[in-house]
Amino acid sequence: MAPGRRRVRGGGRPRGDGVDRIGGLPDDLLHTILHRVRSSPDAVRTSVLSRRWRRVWAQVPDLSFDHDVDRVRSSSILRGIDAVVGAHSAPTLDRIAISVRRNAGDPTPALVAPWLRLASLRLAGGELKIRLGEPRTLYTYDDDGEIIDIPPPELEVPVCEGATGIELELPLHLRLAPTGSFAALRVLSIECNHLDDGDLERAVSMQCPRLQELALSTSSVPDHPVSIRSDSLEQLKLGGRVADGQITVDAPKLIRLEMSRSRWYLDLDEVKGARIAAPELSELIWQGVYHSHRDQIAETRSHLRKLELPLELDSNYILYQSFMVKKVSALLKRFDYVDELSMDIEIPPRAATDTVRLLSARHAYSCPLHLSMSPFIFVSLFMCIYVGVES
Repeated sequence: MAPGRRRVRGGGRPRGDGVDRIGGLPDDLLHTILHRVRSSPDAVRTSVLSRRWRRVWAQVPDLSFDHDVDRVRSSSILRGIDAVVGAHSAPTLDRIAISVRRNAGDPTPALVAPWLRLASLRLAGGELKIRLGEPRTLYTYDDDGEIIDIPPPELEVPVCEGATGIELELPLHLRLAPTGSFAALRVLSIECNHLDDGDLERAVSMQCPRLQELALSTSSVPDHPVSIRSDSLEQLKLGGRVADGQITVDAPKLIRLEMSRSRWYLDLDEVKGARIAAPELSELIWQGVYHSHRDQIAETRSHLRKLELPLELDSNYILYQSFMVKKVSALLKRFDYVDELSMDIEIPPRAATDTVRLLSARHAYSCPLHLSMSPFIFVSLFMCIYVGVES
């Protein structure tokens, strides 16, 4: 052995000096490191490293939870999330994201309200996302076996001035704060059991001056006509039972509209109708029944850049023809030109050759056509077509 050197036990490599060099970094730098983890449970686990790390996670300006659990574990997961949120002490937050996928049990307003209050007080220039399961109709049975609807619990969503994006997926009856402003809000997505119609109209037209994207879906039909009026809105998506109700949209800057009615074979007499006033509309996605008289796409340009028609049609050939004519023909006749027509169609293979023929319109269309046919056929066609079937 060379003079001046000694053998070190444990593999011959010199050991460290025992100094926690990462723990010795400034708090701001440690917060930045944990912020990049984007997982609050993982950040909390660092508290076991040493006494120095015990409360570092609580100052990270990010609360992020993403769980995929079954019903048995959902209540304990929600209690754990609530404990972490309650112990968090950062003065400002740039993100609150709580997602319990697949099965979150039955989250209560008492559980969610403090999370919303925290966002209202501390969120600054960031996003709020709370997803605790898809909304569903609640019901029970009376003594005679008749179904009785159970009103979902109510939860008020407070004003969150610092949020730039809000996404709520909650099986609850939501109410939006009657006063205040969502001053920075640009993206709003709500999926719930019920949302008071007046709350939505007031929030969009008066409390969200910068709103650019709105998505709304409910599991119950609105009690009153829904009115959406906005000078800033550029994208609108309406789904679920809210799309089955009476709707008025007045949005001079709207570029993209997606309408997804809850049932494909909704009786035409059940369609309450939508009136759309959007002079800049260039992209339209229409899923479900289109009523040529009650649905009015007025004050809209006659030239669309893109038209998407997702169709799920019965394997019965007659039903296929009937709904194809009612759904596609009436909507196509509303526009003189469509640059791109996209259709996902479930049809019997023998009906494939009739698909183009049934795209009947009084005007000539020259556009790319993308057809996806299942279950046995997949066809992707890019071609110029002219349809001139007698109307």
